[in-house]
Amino acid sequence: MTHWKVQIVALKVIVSLIPRDPEQPKPNRSIVRLSGMATVNTLKRYLAHSMWSNMSRYSELDLFCNDELMGRDFPMRFIHLTRCRNKLEDEPLKLVYRYHIDF
Repeated sequence: MTHWKVQIVALKVIVSLIPRDPEQPKPNRSIVRLSGMATVNTLKRYLAHSMWSNMSRYSELDLFCNDELMGRDFPMRFIHLTRCRNKLEDEPLKLVYRYHIDF
């Protein structure tokens, strides 16, 4: 009888959070390491908590990678694989944040 071992590897992603405007508030830590399964919403909540001490303000922010708006349910691993194919594995994923604009 063969026993199969299932190993789930949670890839860690290093993210650099960059404000679009210099006068925007800065988070406590601008470079964070998190699970590849963490979503854009998770990062937005971190930013809101870090900058304003109010996590419920996360909807006031948008995150961009390569000037493209990232969907709220995009996992970091998905962004890493689809938007940053040419970057080195050690290099942080650069995400730019700015205030949300309604169209």
